[in-house]
Amino acid sequence: MSHNETIDGTNPRGDASPVSSIDTVPVKLKWSKRVYDNVLSIRPGSLSDAFKEEVRALTGVPPERQKLLCRGAWKGPLPDGTPFGTADEIQSAAKKGSLAVTLIGSADAAPEAPKERTRFVEDVTPEERAAAEAEAEARAAESAEGMITAIQRPPLHRRDDDGKAGMYQYNRMVTGLPQRQMEDLLRERRTDAEASGEGEGVGGGALRGEVVMTLGLELRRAYVNDLAVLPDGTLVSGLDDSHVQLWRHGELVEDVVHEGVLPGVEGGVEALASFPSRGLNSGGTPDAAFASGGRACVRIWTAEGECMGAFPFPAGTTPNPIVAMDLGEGTNSVFAVAAGFRVTRSPNPGAFALAPADEEGRRRRAQAQAEEVEMQRALFHTSCSVRVWIVGPGALVPAGSLFTLEPNGSDVAAPVSSMAVVSDQYGQFKSLVCGDQAGGLRLWECDQTRSLQWNNAALLRLCSHEPAAGTVSVICMEPLDGGLLAVSTDIMPPQQAISQEGVATASNVALPIPVASAVFIVDVLSRSVNVVLNGHKDAVRCMCPLPGGGLATGGGKLDATVRIWGKEQVCASSSQHKNNEGEGKEENSKVPQAFSDSAVLEKMGFVFALKSIPDSKPMSKLFALLVHDIML
Repeated sequence: MSHNETIDGTNPRGDASPVSSIDTVPVKLKWSKRVYDNVLSIRPGSLSDAFKEEVRALTGVPPERQKLLCRGAWKGPLPDGTPFGTADEIQSAAKKGSLAVTLIGSADAAPEAPKERTRFVEDVTPEERAAAEAEAEARAAESAEGMITAIQRPPLHRRDDDGKAGMYQYNRMVTGLPQRQMEDLLRERRTDAEASGEGEGVGGGALRGEVVMTLGLELRRAYVNDLAVLPDGTLVSGLDDSHVQLWRHGELVEDVVHEGVLPGVEGGVEALASFPSRGLNSGGTPDAAFASGGRACVRIWTAEGECMGAFPFPAGTTPNPIVAMDLGEGTNSVFAVAAGFRVTRSPNPGAFALAPADEEGRRRRAQAQAEEVEMQRALFHTSCSVRVWIVGPGALVPAGSLFTLEPNGSDVAAPVSSMAVVSDQYGQFKSLVCGDQAGGLRLWECDQTRSLQWNNAALLRLCSHEPAAGTVSVICMEPLDGGLLAVSTDIMPPQQAISQEGVATASNVALPIPVASAVFIVDVLSRSVNVVLNGHKDAVRCMCPLPGGGLATGGGKLDATVRIWGKEQVCASSSQHKNNEGEGKEENSKVPQAFSDSAVLEKMGFVFALKSIPDSKPMSKLFALLVHDIML
C-alpha cells in the first residue's frame, strides 16, 4: 500500500492538518476492497473536476475512468464540470459526519484497440486456412525426428498418444508403438551414426530390430502376397483375396479390389510395382502411381486408389513378375509397365488315363493329346517372353501401346522368374533385365529415337563352378546404384531343370559363379560379377536396397533370417586374378569378393517380401524396414 493509501487522517497534500473544517465536508471513499476514511474532502460550491483530481492523486484512477457514486449528494455517476451544492445540502447527505462515496474504475492502462481487424474462422478462405496449416506443419516438422509417411503421423498430431507406454491399438487395423517412442528410436539411430561416423552402409545408423507397427488384421483369412512403397512414402499391400490396401500415417486410407478382366478367372494380387514419380501430368490428370498384377490382368492405379485402366493376359496365365519404369529422357516422362507370364493352367494327369475301346475314340484321344502338347508348348513359349505397355504420358507412342519382348531363336529359352530396371549414374533408364529359370539375365534396351524400339542387348548366363550344381535359376533381383544388380539364385530341381546350352554369340556372356545358391552383385555395364553374399543357409527369396547403399536379404524357410549387408560389402570391387594355362599363356579374370558375415535381425523369421520406407525429410538417411511388421 502506498502512502496515499494509508488511512491516517491526513489530506492528499501530505500535511497534518485535519481535512474537516467549517468550509469542507469529509469524505469516506470506498474503492474495491479499500477504504479511505477522512483522507479526502469536498468543498461546497467547488467543481467536481477538482475532486476527481484529488481522487486520481490518491488512487491512480484517471478522471475519464472514474465512476463516483454518492446517494443523496448527486444522482448517478458524478459528471465532469459540475459544481457541488451548499454546505447544508452536502451535510444533509453525510452520515456519521462524513460523506460516503463509492469509486468504480481501474488504475490499469486501458487496452489498446487492435491494429488489425479481428477475423473469425468463418471469414478465412480455404486457401488461407490451407496456407496457415502448411506453415504450422512446416514449423513442427523442423523439430520433429523423421517423417516416415507410412507409420508416422504429421508432426502436429504426434502427441495425441502421450501417456501410452507400449504397443497399443491405433484402430482396429493398426497396432503400434506410441509416436514419441518411434521418434526416440529414430533419434537414437541418427545420434549413434553421427557419433561413430558409421552407418553409411545401412543409412542413418543400424536398425534396432524393434517392431514398431503392425498394419492389417492378423486373423484375416487373406494373406499379403507383395508390397510396394510409393515415392511419397505411401505403403501398398496386395492380398491373395484380390484386395489392394493403401496405408498412410498409420491408417488404412484406401481398400480397393483388383478385379479380373476375363470372366471366371480367380486368384489374388500376386505382384505390385510403383512408378518412379507421381503427381499431375501435363493434362492435369493424376499420374499412374503403381501397378498390380493378378487374375490374368495388370491394373494401373493412382495414388488415391482409382483404377486408370487394365491390360488383359492370355487365358491360362497371370502377370508375375511386374516392374514399373520411366522410359523418358530428362524431364520427359514416359511411364511403362513390364510383366512376365506365370502359367496357371496345369495339365490334367487323369485326362487320358482310360484307353478308348474303338478306333474313333483312339483318334479323338490322340488329337486331344496333341492339342494339350501344343497348348503346353505355347504356354511355355509365352512364359519366356515379356509384355511392355505404355501407360503414359508419351509423345513418341500413344498410351496403351503394347510391345512383346521375345528371346532370340538361337538363345536358351526359359520362363522369366524376375525382372528389374537398371539405371545409369544419372538415374535415367538404361535397360530392362529379365532373369529366367535357366540362370539367364537378358538385357533389353529401348531406343528413344525410333518410337521406343526394344533391342535385345545381351544375355548374361550365370554358370556355377560346382560340378553337381545342376541348373542355376534366378529367384529374385533388385537394382542398385551405379548400374549394379543384386541377383539371388538357387538350384533348379532336376525334374524342372532347363538346358543351359545355346548358340554362343557376341551378346551371350557367361558369368562364372563360385556357388549355385547365393546373392551376387552383378555389374551390368561391365558384364561381371563383383560380390558374392553367402550368409544364408537357404536361398534368398526377397531383397530390397537400403537408402544408405546397403542391402537387406530374406532367406527361405530353412534359413528364416533377415540379414543386413553394408555398403562396403555390396559395392566392393572384384579383384583381378591371373590364370596360367601353360605354353607361357596367361589370362586375367575377375574374381568376385565373398562375404558371409552380416548383421542379423533376430525377430523377423521367414519373410517373403521386403521393402524399405525412407524418411522423406531432406538429407535424411533414416528408414524403416517393411516386412510382415515394420521395424526400426
